[in-house]
Amino acid sequence: VAVIFLYPFSLVEARKRALGTQRGSQLDQVWHMRQSVSNACGAVAIMHAVMNTLDRIGRSSSFLDEFKHSTSSASAHERGRAFGSAVRDIHSGVAPMGQTDAPKPTADLDFHFVAHVEVAGRLYELDGNNDGPIDCGPVGSNGLLHAVVAHVRSAYVTPFPEAHFSLITLGPKRDSEET
Repeated sequence: VAVIFLYPFSLVEARKRALGTQRGSQLDQVWHMRQSVSNACGAVAIMHAVMNTLDRIGRSSSFLDEFKHSTSSASAHERGRAFGSAVRDIHSGVAPMGQTDAPKPTADLDFHFVAHVEVAGRLYELDGNNDGPIDCGPVGSNGLLHAVVAHVRSAYVTPFPEAHFSLITLGPKRDSEET
């Protein structure tokens, strides 16, 4: 139901900037937020994937349901600030239990996560650094994964064949799972 894409940030971001400063625009039917916490792009990509597919991924979550409801009329910047606050609260509660030190918020990490989701038959790229979702075209009869691979190949792999990329998929709930 969604695909999270990891790419080398500095290499690809330079090309994105060269293509223009306006990237994406707010759409009522697509849930998008801006990234307001440094080095939280993975969490933002997961939220983009989940918030746009809650009806397809299975179990309800009181946190996610409440967050979606409370931010339904918020701007992408307001959603990002609300998520940043929630992440800091969660992190403060669980970090002392962890076994691995997380990178410092100011660490220079050269990878970036974005989400790709299908909404109303269209493929959208969701990046917390962008102004809104980017419409990548129709998903088509071959399905979401095929559409994402074609988009990623065209927009990222072909211009940077020497770079390393990763895709992570989020699948639908199985019919045998309880909701």
